[in-house]
Amino acid sequence: MRKVDILDNLDTINYIVQDCLSMSAGKEFTPRNGFVIGDGYAMDVRCAGHKNHINLHIRTEYLQDLCRIMISPKKLVIRYSTEFLMVYNPKTELYQTNLFDEAFTLDEMEGVFFTQNCVGGWGLQVKFDYDTMIKTLSMCRGIYDSFIFANQK
Repeated sequence: MRKVDILDNLDTINYIVQDCLSMSAGKEFTPRNGFVIGDGYAMDVRCAGHKNHINLHIRTEYLQDLCRIMISPKKLVIRYSTEFLMVYNPKTELYQTNLFDEAFTLDEMEGVFFTQNCVGGWGLQVKFDYDTMIKTLSMCRGIYDSFIFANQK
């Protein structure tokens, strides 16, 4: 059993996240371990203490967290590690990261990351395929919107 380096494998982790979210399509999120199970990974659903808060934990079969998706009415958080996360704010409809302060849309993401990397010099070099990340964030946003809509009824 080898531990996965999260930041060096963001594209692979995004593919796993996409697969878990695809497998959960059409299912009502009920808290349980192994809500969906893939080849060497699974997604657990955990209640965060409130009816309108839920956490999705995507992990390896050896229980290493690959990604946590936290959904609440005020925000959507996609946390890959303590060093890297993305946050969606439904009021502004913009994303932010813990790497820099500038908020952005998915269409602006590649340019903003490029600019911040060149000008800001924020140090942490996260590398990922932008199309893959955009697809993952879009799928997370779809789950977020569905969950929030279902809880408004």
